[in-house]
Amino acid sequence: MDIEIFSLCDAATEQGGKLSLLGSFDSIYAKATQAPIVHPDCSLVLRIRFSRIEYGAHSLRARIITYDGKDIVSPLETGIRVDFGTSDLDYFLFNSVIRIRDLTFPGPGKYRIDLAVDGKLERQLPLTVATV
Repeated sequence: MDIEIFSLCDAATEQGGKLSLLGSFDSIYAKATQAPIVHPDCSLVLRIRFSRIEYGAHSLRARIITYDGKDIVSPLETGIRVDFGTSDLDYFLFNSVIRIRDLTFPGPGKYRIDLAVDGKLERQLPLTVATV
């Protein structure tokens, strides 16, 4: 398994196996007087390449959390089935675009997005929320 893309973006689309990402970011800036801090619209984008030996069911879980591990939104969970069917390709691609509206942070600070596959933490994205 190879996680090729794991990114927070302003927007993204998936069509015909192609991902289009716009404005990948790792920082959010808000006015100093604003609390809580709300990011109105963004997308979490994921592309995973599975090999033939990884055939079968897999679970994915993304958590947007504080650095001490507290969820700021409910975990995003899904299951996928890696199935090659009659394909002679050596890999199976899974693309996902998860649109998140009104992503709310309690205040400025360091956050992260954790991605677990089959219960194992595979990637972490740092996310800084700052005031200007």
